[in-house]
Amino acid sequence: MSFTKEELQIRIGKTLRQIRQLSGFSIESVAFEADMEYNQLSRIERGKVSTSVFCVEKVCKALKVSTSDFFLMVESGVITPYITKEKTSLKNN
Repeated sequence: MSFTKEELQIRIGKTLRQIRQLSGFSIESVAFEADMEYNQLSRIERGKVSTSVFCVEKVCKALKVSTSDFFLMVESGVITPYITKEKTSLKNN
């Protein structure tokens, strides 16, 4: 499957947001764990900015999701069902 730059930005952001919300975490707590500003993570989630694989990897690590699983979810558009609060140990703010 092939996406335009804009489509990929949106899919990456949407997938990050869905995982975060399904995990029950605030954007602030995930941004803190990923060592980034929450407003930057918000822009990524909304598909407003392109981001590096390095930043995606940091957010995935904060969410306890492997980068490879994340990109499979981006491509398929399906969030895997194993994502739960119990799987992750991030603190909610």
